[in-house]
Amino acid sequence: PWAMLLTAFLLGQGILANLWVLVALAGWFSPAVVVIVMAVCFLAGIPFVLGYLRPLLRQTENIARDLILDSWEWKIVAFLIGYLTLGGITCLGAGLQGDAVNFYMSLPKVIAASHRLSLLPGKSIYYPLGLQGEMHYAALMSLGLADAVRLFTWITALAGALLLCALGSHVGVGRRGQWLILGMVFTSTAVLWVTQGKTDLFSMSLGIATYYWAIQKGKLQLRLCGLFAGLTLIAKTSYLLTLLPGLLILEIWQHRNMLDIKASRSAIMMGMQALAKSLFIIGFWMIIALIPHLIKNGVLLGNPLSFIYNSNPKGWHVEMTGYYSPRLYLTYLVEVTFGDYRYYDQLGNISPWVLAFLPLTVLLPRPKTWHESQLLVLTLSAAIGTLL
Repeated sequence: PWAMLLTAFLLGQGILANLWVLVALAGWFSPAVVVIVMAVCFLAGIPFVLGYLRPLLRQTENIARDLILDSWEWKIVAFLIGYLTLGGITCLGAGLQGDAVNFYMSLPKVIAASHRLSLLPGKSIYYPLGLQGEMHYAALMSLGLADAVRLFTWITALAGALLLCALGSHVGVGRRGQWLILGMVFTSTAVLWVTQGKTDLFSMSLGIATYYWAIQKGKLQLRLCGLFAGLTLIAKTSYLLTLLPGLLILEIWQHRNMLDIKASRSAIMMGMQALAKSLFIIGFWMIIALIPHLIKNGVLLGNPLSFIYNSNPKGWHVEMTGYYSPRLYLTYLVEVTFGDYRYYDQLGNISPWVLAFLPLTVLLPRPKTWHESQLLVLTLSAAIGTLL
């Protein structure tokens, strides 16, 4: 139940952001239109939420019961992790800096005041990016809810983190492991990002949802995977190099029978056809999600396929000259855990729990067959995406 509600929330806000883009391009982004659209979305969502309310309460009771029956040490761990997740509420007292002032908090103010999406002088370099967060910020600002802007970022990040816990549960991670997952996500760096209304947290949550549905089976699941993949790429175009290879690995694993050397030729061909069909469904719904973004780039920039930093003929890699070296590649996890933010856009450290628990993976129970392990293939796809 939690996974379905979190999916509905993330998918709804992703689609709504696309709708806001089209409304703002047309110059209709007035408070009245915003209220009407939000009211329709709210009323449409009530039957869906009510349908999951009873199983949701039952699942929450089970989580609480497991925690009550656990040892006092784990109660303390869960309390501290819960305290970290609630740290996002401190965003109301934090000052803005960096990109927040430069673009993703300034653009929504202009949209809310002018009722339209248009180019800001000197900011065209940012427009090939998706505006998944900015458009929600604009909608809230147009209603005079400026404090709700960063709180919405916190709720979105929390939804992604909880869905990651659900993904862990799906692949066999126990309740304690799920608490640790939540703790790994909500580091002090994540809380700092929330206080700045960092729009990267939208792409993070949408990317997690992509992986969650990629490891499920069924046509509906493929459609959801495609929609989330498209929304993720809108929110963070650079995920093109990390998300899609991981998805391809997961889909090949879903049709792993075609890799059996003992299988007949007809069985291998059927498996390849099924894989091609699955990839087509994902790709089709991915393109559907991308259409408003392409329209926005076409109208504002004259090029629907504009890439990040397209005004720089040498590409955005020029900005990172001198940051990366063989030493970084060889000590990557150590650098991003204990480094001093000297690398391009690092902005903080990941949880030291990642390094602490990584060696313990050798103690995990060995699956009966390696190629049947969902946890293994999910870890492999994530590792390859990280390396890329």
